Amino acid sequence: MPTRCLNGFSLIELLIAVTIITMTIALTNVVYANYVQNDQRFNNRSELYADLLEITDEVRALIQQDSEKKGLINVNNTECEWLVVDSKSKQGLNFDLETGSVSGGGITYYLDQVEVSCSNLTYQLKPFSVQVLRTEIGNIGNLG
Repeated sequence: MPTRCLNGFSLIELLIAVTIITMTIALTNVVYANYVQNDQRFNNRSELYADLLEITDEVRALIQQDSEKKGLINVNNTECEWLVVDSKSKQGLNFDLETGSVSGGGITYYLDQVEVSCSNLTYQLKPFSVQVLRTEIGNIGNLG
């Protein structure tokens, strides 16, 4: 009876091994591509959130200095639109030392409710509100 000596792999075993290696490489490529895409998405969002403090400071400064009611700000490729949606005021009182009377006037306080909506190249942030306190100094009266 003739005996056959097998050396190496058969063709089927070799094809199965190559197929498994190819599928592993393809799966690894897809996982890495998703990782890179998620990393870019996270980076864009984190930049947007990092810019929010600077944006709100600029909005407050514009409202306090110029009494503007709406505007557009661009900080580090983050574009924000803001609008004063509500404003409440409270007038201070003056005390006249000569007559001993109290009258309206003096400092007027304004509390503005500002709605801000921001977006950068890839992410749109939900609108949020900021409150801004500003003052106007009117007639202080006779302080003596």
